[in-house]
Amino acid sequence: MKEREIDASWPAAGLPDGVHADNGADFRSHALAWACREEGIKLIFRPVGAPHYGGHIERLIGAMMIASISVDVFRHMGRTVIRRIYESPAFGGS
Repeated sequence: MKEREIDASWPAAGLPDGVHADNGADFRSHALAWACREEGIKLIFRPVGAPHYGGHIERLIGAMMIASISVDVFRHMGRTVIRRIYESPAFGGS
């Protein structure tokens, strides 16, 4: 990041030894294979026909998506409630 003059913290160092991926077309691309080869990263695919190999990651992604949606929903609800209170007659609204 220094070479790009980016002044930000990045709590990671180096490259991974390997990357685990499912068999989706985006992970089977020549570009990803080439990039991993160039950087010395082992590209490890799940066994074909064994979706249970990625269950823990799929569950994590699902939980994070639900949490993200929940935060957005509550953030919107919070703004709506604050606006209604502010616009109420008790606060000089109509």
